[in-house]
Amino acid sequence: MTMTTSWPERFRNLSLSPSQRLDPEDLAVDDEAVYFTSGDAVYRVDKRTAEITELDKVPNYYAIQLAVDERHVYWVSRGVPPWFKAGRSSNECDLRRVPREGGAAEVVVREQRGIQTLALVGDAIYWVNEESPYDVWDCRVMTCPKRGGAAQELASGLLFPEGCGQYLALLGDRIFASIVPGRALWPGDGWAIATIPRAGGAADVAMVGVDADSGLASDDEYVYFVDGRSNNLLRLSAEGEASQLVIDPPGGGGGRSTATWEEVFACPDEAPYLSAPRHGFGRLEELIIHGKSLYIMAERPLDPGRSSVQAVLRVPSEGGVFEELAVWPSRKIGSIKAVCDGKHIYCDVKPEGDDYFLGRIPT
Repeated sequence: MTMTTSWPERFRNLSLSPSQRLDPEDLAVDDEAVYFTSGDAVYRVDKRTAEITELDKVPNYYAIQLAVDERHVYWVSRGVPPWFKAGRSSNECDLRRVPREGGAAEVVVREQRGIQTLALVGDAIYWVNEESPYDVWDCRVMTCPKRGGAAQELASGLLFPEGCGQYLALLGDRIFASIVPGRALWPGDGWAIATIPRAGGAADVAMVGVDADSGLASDDEYVYFVDGRSNNLLRLSAEGEASQLVIDPPGGGGGRSTATWEEVFACPDEAPYLSAPRHGFGRLEELIIHGKSLYIMAERPLDPGRSSVQAVLRVPSEGGVFEELAVWPSRKIGSIKAVCDGKHIYCDVKPEGDDYFLGRIPT
């Protein structure tokens, strides 16, 4: 399927692709194109013309997860429920790749279990298997070369939240992972952030009592995430130092407070953070980082469960006053997915009716 069009501006600073009713499952971006999975296929959207091209498709399987490097687009083909007669369990997955400009697809690794996130670093690809080969709820962090080969288990005995965003982030020689309580590491309330050696080995808990359900993002110094319990923006250094980034509306004072892990979580459980959020949004969602800026998908509910105002905020990576890049009415249920190439943010948008769009917002 292909279609050529422009990017007409529909709301302030928000341009929309043509309506396709494809509801992207995941997004990735490079210098030339935006990629997304939807249904059983992976697509390429030319940034200049908005032409949409189908790159790869496995009928009767879900196309989920997405990552891109300088040559290939990587995605996951996951079995669908039995009533679709896919011929295999709904958790069985193949990790595939296809050239960015289109061409023959190939399988990188076969018969994994419920892959829920992908991360590319150097010549390696990392992912999470949400179930063991024996159908036990026992998540494993895995890796293999991008060119394909045997999958290597880096850590096991973990529990990951179903439906979470990008819950793996790499910083230095460690993998940071957002996990839920499990017998192996943290039996308490709330989620936790674990760290795992990239070479493999035992996982350690770096932070507890946080709900990083919108995923993790990292730069060369920190791992960032939004805590769903407090609606605050937090970060972790490679050494385990925790910081709350204070973000203020225009006209606010701004600022940043830094504390050790013990100081951050020494407060009563009802308010375990350094300060209440001052940004004024009902919920901070997807978080992405590019250069020295954080971009946050934020929501102000209008009619619970039906409509809201969606906004994209730009925040300095050290905290401070945010800038609203775009605002639009939204009827989308669930988190907004977004990627950034430095010049634009691309995100899935459902402003009205039943149609989904790919939105483009200048940074």
